[in-house]
Amino acid sequence: MPRLIICQDAQDYRVIEFTTTVTIGRDDDNDIVLASPQVSRRHASINRQENGSFVLFDHESTNAVWMEHKQINAVPLAHGMTFRIVDYFFTFINEVDDRRPSRVFAHPNAPTTPLPSPIDSATILFSLEPTPMEPPFLPVALSSSDEGTKMASLADFLRELHQIDEEQVLGERLLTDATALLQAERGFLALLNPKNELIYAATHHFDPQKESREVRQDIVQRVMDQGCTGTAGGEAAGEKSRRDKDGRERSVLCAPLLREGKAMGCLYLDHRDQHFFKASAQAALIILALHGAVLLDNLIGRKRMHQEREALKTRLASKDETIIRSEKMVKLYEDIRTIAPINVPVFISGEAGSGKEHVAAALHNFSQRKGAYIPLNCAAIPEGLFESELFGSRKGAFHEAIDKSGKLELAEGGTLFLDEVADMSLTLQPKLLRFLENGEISRLGDTRVKKLDVRVVTATNRDVADMIRAQTFRDDLFQRLSCFTLKVPPLRERVEDIEPLARYFLGKFSAEYHWKEPRIADNGMQLLLQYQWPGNIRQLRNVLLRLAVQSQGRLITEREILALSEEFGVMKPAGIEVFPSLEEMEKNHIKAALDRADGNISDAAGLVGIARSTLYQKMKKYNISA
Repeated sequence: MPRLIICQDAQDYRVIEFTTTVTIGRDDDNDIVLASPQVSRRHASINRQENGSFVLFDHESTNAVWMEHKQINAVPLAHGMTFRIVDYFFTFINEVDDRRPSRVFAHPNAPTTPLPSPIDSATILFSLEPTPMEPPFLPVALSSSDEGTKMASLADFLRELHQIDEEQVLGERLLTDATALLQAERGFLALLNPKNELIYAATHHFDPQKESREVRQDIVQRVMDQGCTGTAGGEAAGEKSRRDKDGRERSVLCAPLLREGKAMGCLYLDHRDQHFFKASAQAALIILALHGAVLLDNLIGRKRMHQEREALKTRLASKDETIIRSEKMVKLYEDIRTIAPINVPVFISGEAGSGKEHVAAALHNFSQRKGAYIPLNCAAIPEGLFESELFGSRKGAFHEAIDKSGKLELAEGGTLFLDEVADMSLTLQPKLLRFLENGEISRLGDTRVKKLDVRVVTATNRDVADMIRAQTFRDDLFQRLSCFTLKVPPLRERVEDIEPLARYFLGKFSAEYHWKEPRIADNGMQLLLQYQWPGNIRQLRNVLLRLAVQSQGRLITEREILALSEEFGVMKPAGIEVFPSLEEMEKNHIKAALDRADGNISDAAGLVGIARSTLYQKMKKYNISA
């Protein structure tokens, strides 16, 4: 099935599956809604043709559809092609069209988990197994004879339910409101657990240990199976109901809690008067159950997301220095988990020392690819040896050449990480591009062609857009490498990560060198948090190593940190003799950004957080030269 991977400014990745046609635009009736005023109401669409191919169409939009810096009207899509609408980037995935070998991650006919047998009925209402149905059971629609006062109370209950943000409290309140509104004597709320067992989540004047046998399980079973309301006794049922322990016949109402058209639980009420519940009571219970299900599903989803985030942090913390606490890094790794299983190239950008190699390793780990993860630093290998290092060589191909597999062959079935890819020479770039297009290589000095299944991940800290303009990096290669783009934030933008990283490094050094683990005093930690860390995590690691060596297990104070470099004291508060004007502050801020960026306009604009054109205007205003 074809898919679209969507992101905004290399963040918030999401995957959309479709079959024939998908529409893109600002209006709510589009299949993909882009909430931006720059997007047209019906901006574009992708349509399946009679021959099975897919074509991207621009619907005369205001800001156009762009592909490889060109405006398009209609273009056939192939696996891995990327296009842009405003600041939203789309990657078309159709692995059926991918000619390279691909792996099967899940069998379409994999057996589902069998439903468990019932256990202690005092805890579990029942397991969802087929049981013979007994009358009465009536699916009902909303009654037109609603009682005004009851509906007013219902509205108040719904408003109060929206204020609750705990799952258990919401379930109890939902049941309490239902029994109060419909004046039921007893009731319970039951929810499916991960084992597909219906569990009592809340009860009202009902003892599961003693009264579970009085529950109309036939009605509950049908409600859960078919997702519609069931009744016994009362105005709508017209049948005899089950007797309770005192021999009384009870009136029963049961409504499903629906999620995506399936019951995730139910609300069950009863009363000793066989004809107690009116048709309007059923309508009210349906409304309560519908709203309650949505609210419960939202809370369960938030809880599940929180648990997944914590599990992600724990998993990452167990691997090298991947310690994350900041929201930016959590979102980055959530994006990694989303795109990792999709076999297309990924481009990672970020400052030197920010941890791009850990992001590349995480992409491989989350992808579940069975082959090896092979890193290669493009800046560390001389140009004359790079081709044989990447593609391999055959004995006699050049002086002292031997039969050797290249990094691409070693990464078969896995991931090749090309760090500092912007340092690759122009003569080698077309050869890498050719491999990305057809998945084929030939060793240096060999005529045989070998087809490989390798996912290529690249990274750099340089401005590739400037290099493309200067014609030192090929635009077509960059388009191939950047099907997905991930941006690693610098350490100064994720201050929450500094303290756990510092504790991790100090613990690692103490274990490695067999000395007592030092502790950082509060005033010392404050200096580390205030510092801007131009060298990012690599610089933090080196500073902490020097501090650990000097302290030998003693407390690390502000004095020890300042002794390393006066730079750590720059951020300390100081008395202000003359209060500067806003223009002076802006001028000094731009100068500082240009100094840090070594005169690079694009980098300085990124540091200040403004467009290049705006930075040029302000430089002209304040007579600043790069």
